[in-house]
Amino acid sequence: MKLLMVDDEKIFASQVAKKLTRSWYEVDVLHFVNDLKALEHFDYDLYLFDISLTDGSWFDMISFLRDKKKIDAPIIVVSGYSHVDHKVQWLDLWADDYISKPFLPEELEARIRAVVRRKSGITHTSVIKHNGIKFNLATREVSKWKKDIEMTKKEKHIVEFFLFNKWRLVSKPELVKQVWWCEVEEVTDNTINVTISKVRKKLWADFNMETKVNQWYILNA
Repeated sequence: MKLLMVDDEKIFASQVAKKLTRSWYEVDVLHFVNDLKALEHFDYDLYLFDISLTDGSWFDMISFLRDKKKIDAPIIVVSGYSHVDHKVQWLDLWADDYISKPFLPEELEARIRAVVRRKSGITHTSVIKHNGIKFNLATREVSKWKKDIEMTKKEKHIVEFFLFNKWRLVSKPELVKQVWWCEVEEVTDNTINVTISKVRKKLWADFNMETKVNQWYILNA
């Protein structure tokens, strides 16, 4: 999962990003509103916005994404304020959740999982189900018909990504960017095919993926 954090407290932002990276998130960090507005691509799964930046406001960032860029990805507001009026105002302005500083990294991760579940229509706490397969978002364990399946980190990334994108055509560049976290030219076709083949072999027909070489991938029911 790819996240963008905008916070001008550089040490704090670095610490949060490091913790999230250790939990398998890919995190980009910006420090100014203008940096956000200068981005060419907005391919993030979730945004973390501090409300008190030196060159603009949280309102500028949220309205920029929601109104101008038509971005529907979840937004979590990070704030040093805890007054209920502020929280209501943030949520009324199309933020999906808020978290007050200071906070434990575990709390932030729990809120990230919660807003992603809501956006994806997933209601069972921290577990995604598909046929007989279960993926635990907290422990990152994969099981099939109650039997644990041993997988590499990259194979688990594949499973997680497609469970969040069921029945949707996924292009090869998008798959590479979201799972390998790089540009498509940096990953060979053989690497992609071998990794997907290993996932299929371990999960068999319960993970019903269709592929068309070099073009798209889809996980069916």
